[in-house]
Amino acid sequence: MSRTKNTLKNAASGFVFKILNMILHFASRTVFIVYLGNEFLSINGLFTSIFSFLNITELGIGGAIIYAMYEPIAKGDHEKIKQFIAYYKKVFCTLGFVVIGIGLAILPFLNILVPPETTSINVFLVFVLFVANSASSYYFYVWRYGFICAMQQEYRLTLINCVAQIATICFQIAVLVFLKNFYLYLAIPIAVMIIQRIAYGIYIGKWYPYIREKAIGKLGKEEKTPIYKNTFGLAIWKISAIFNNAIDNIVITAVIGLTMVGPYSNYLVLITMISGFASIVFVAARPSVGNLHASSTIEHKKSIFNNLNLLSFWIYGICSTCYICLIQSFIPIWIGDSYLMSLPFAIMVVLNFAVTGFNAAVSIFREGCGLYYEGRYRPVFTALLNIFLSILFGKLWGTTGIITATTVSILLTTIWYDAYIVFRHVFNEGISRYLFRYVCELVELGAISFVAYNLCSVIPVDNIIGLLIKGAVSIILFNIGFWLLYHRNPAYINLRHIIVSMLKSKKS
Repeated sequence: MSRTKNTLKNAASGFVFKILNMILHFASRTVFIVYLGNEFLSINGLFTSIFSFLNITELGIGGAIIYAMYEPIAKGDHEKIKQFIAYYKKVFCTLGFVVIGIGLAILPFLNILVPPETTSINVFLVFVLFVANSASSYYFYVWRYGFICAMQQEYRLTLINCVAQIATICFQIAVLVFLKNFYLYLAIPIAVMIIQRIAYGIYIGKWYPYIREKAIGKLGKEEKTPIYKNTFGLAIWKISAIFNNAIDNIVITAVIGLTMVGPYSNYLVLITMISGFASIVFVAARPSVGNLHASSTIEHKKSIFNNLNLLSFWIYGICSTCYICLIQSFIPIWIGDSYLMSLPFAIMVVLNFAVTGFNAAVSIFREGCGLYYEGRYRPVFTALLNIFLSILFGKLWGTTGIITATTVSILLTTIWYDAYIVFRHVFNEGISRYLFRYVCELVELGAISFVAYNLCSVIPVDNIIGLLIKGAVSIILFNIGFWLLYHRNPAYINLRHIIVSMLKSKKS
C-alpha cells in the first residue's frame, strides 16, 4: 500500500509541477523568440546540446548510489544512510571540479564550432555561463536531494520546485522584455538553482535531523563494489541517451547550418515538454518497481508490467495523436509561418516520441530492478549507429532524415534488447509476444492518428478556439479506438478497477 501511495503522491506532485513547467517554459520561449530571434535561439539550442555531453561526467553514479540506499532505508539503518550520503557528497564535489576543468579546456576551441564572423553573440561568455550552470548542479546539498529520492518523497519538495520555477521564468521574461539581455537571461537560472538547492538542504535536514550528523566510519569495499558496477552500466546507458538526444542539433549545425537549429528545436522543445508530462506516472513508479522486484512473485510483477505497458500506450498514444493533429496549425499561430517545418518532419518527431514512449514499462522495470550492468554495451551500438545514420540521412533528406536516423537506431538496437534484458532477468521468459504487441501498438497508433488527422484537417484553424476543437476531436477519437481495441484486455480491466477504487477511497 505504501508503494502505491508514494507512487501516487509523487505522480500527483509531478503532474502539478510539469503543468506549471510547461506553461512557464512555453511563455518564456515565446518571449525569447519575439525579443531575441532565431540567432540567439539557435545558439542556445546548440550549446544546450553540447552541455548535455558535458554532463556525462556524472556517469550515472548518483542513480547507482540512490539505488544502493534502498536497502539501508528499508532496514532503518541511519548510520549506513549517513555513510552513503557522505560518499554521495564526496563524489559529486569532485565531479563539479571535473566539469569546470573540461569546460575551460573546451573554451579555446569554440571558434571552430561557431566562427566569430557567423554571429554577433559573445559565444565565450555564453559558454562560461553554461559551464557555471552545469558545475553548480553538483553542489549545494544535491546529496540530500538524492536521499529524499531514495525515500520516494520528492513530492515534499513540490512547493520549493514550483516557487523556483516561477521565479526563474518570471525573471527571465522580465530581462528579455525590458533589457533584451541574453547573458543575464542565462545567469538567472544559476542563481535560482543555488537558492533552491540550499532550501532543499535546509528542509530535508529538518525532516530527517540524523542526516546532518557526521557519519561514523565509511562505506566498505563490499558496499562500493555494487555502486561501481552499476555506475559502469549506468554510464554507458547515460552516454547513449545523451548522444541520441543531443547529436541531432550538432549534426544539423555541421551538415545543414546553424540557422536550421532554431526552427528544428521548437518542435523538439514542444515534444520534450509533452514527454515530460507523459512520463510522470512512470518516473514516479520507478522506486516502487524496485521494491516490488525484491518482494513479489513473478506473476504479480508481470501483471504490474502489463498494466504499465497498456497505460504507456494510452498516455503516449493520446499525446502522439494530439501532436500530429495540432502541431502544423499551432506553430504559425504561436510564432509565425517562418518557423514551420514540413509535415514529414513532424511525423518523424512524433514517431520517435511514440517509439520510445511505448517502451516505457520496459525502461521502468530495467531501471527499477537495477539492471544497469546487464546489456551495458548495447547503448554504444545505439549511439554509433545514430551518428552514422544522422550524417547519412541528413545529407539525403535534411532535418527529416536526421530525426529519422534517431528513430531507426532506437528500433534496431534499443527496443528489442532492453526488452530481452527485462524479460530474461525479471520474468524468465522470451520477448516474442511483447515485440508482437509493440508492433501492433505502433500500427494501431498509425491508423488512429491517420483518421484523426484527416478529420481534423477539415476544421478551420486560425485561433486558439480552432486548436481546442482539434485537440478535443483528437482525444475523443483516440479514446474510442483505444476502448474498441482493449476494453476486454485484462490489463484494461485491472487499470479501470484501480482507478475506480482510488476514486471511491477519495470520496470516502
